[in-house]
Amino acid sequence: MTGFSNIRLWAALGVWGMSAGLSAVLTPALAQPQDAAASVAAGVTVTDGGNRVIYSAEYFSQFNVVTASDQLERVPGLQDVLNGGGDGQRGFGSDGDQVLVNGNRVSGKANDVDSVLDRIQARQVLQIEVIRGAVPGLDVRSQGRVVNVVLVETPSSGYGSVTASADHYSQGSPGGGVEVSYNADMGAFRYLLSVEGEVDRFSSEATDRFFSPGNQLLERQIESSRDKSDELGVQANTRYTFANGNVLNLNGLYADTE
Repeated sequence: MTGFSNIRLWAALGVWGMSAGLSAVLTPALAQPQDAAASVAAGVTVTDGGNRVIYSAEYFSQFNVVTASDQLERVPGLQDVLNGGGDGQRGFGSDGDQVLVNGNRVSGKANDVDSVLDRIQARQVLQIEVIRGAVPGLDVRSQGRVVNVVLVETPSSGYGSVTASADHYSQGSPGGGVEVSYNADMGAFRYLLSVEGEVDRFSSEATDRFFSPGNQLLERQIESSRDKSDELGVQANTRYTFANGNVLNLNGLYADTE
C-alpha cells in the first residue's frame, strides 16, 4: 500500500498584543523563586532538595520557541509528556504525568492540555517547573512527574497568534489550514479562544492477492481510495478566580468535521 506524499509549509506568528491596568491572579507560591536554589546550567536551577527543577526564559532563549508546547519539547525528558506519556489521566493520585498551568489543572476532556499549550505563546511563560515528589505550595499528588507552566505576572494583557499551513499532494490537489487564537487576562478572569479550519486529503492504493493451499494465485484485487475532509473548530477555555480562592472553569468546543 502506498500513500500520497505532500509538502507542507508552516508558519506561526504572534501578531498582536495589548495591555490595560488590571491585576492578574496567579499562585504566589509557584510564581516566586524558591530558597536554596542551586544553578546547574544557564537558566536551570534545582530547589526543594532536588525535587523541583526550574527552566527559566534564559534557558529557552537558545531555541527558536514560539509556544509553551515548543518549550516543553526542549526540556530533557519531557517529549513523551506531549506525545501521550500522561495517558490523559485525570484526578488525584494519578500514576501518569500531570501538566499544570500556574499550578492548576486544565479542565475539560475535549480541551486537552496539549492544545492549550499550543495556544500559549512562549513570551507569556515565566518558567517551567519539573517536579517529583512533594514540594511546598503544590497541592497535587502524582506518582509521576508534575510539570508546572508558570505564566508571567503582568497587568491585564492579551496575546494573539496566527498559524497557517499549505499542503501540496502528489495528485496535484491543494490543501492546508489556518488557526487564529487569542488569550488574555482581565484581572481574575482569564480566557483563551481559537478558531481553526483545515482541508485534508488522503489517497491510498493496494493490491490484494489470494492463493490456494497449493500456493497458486487465484485472484488479484486492486483497491484505490480518495478521501477529502473539511474541518472547522471553535474552542474556548475560561477561568475565573474568586476572592476566596475558589475557581470556576467553563470550557467549550464546537467541531464540524466532514
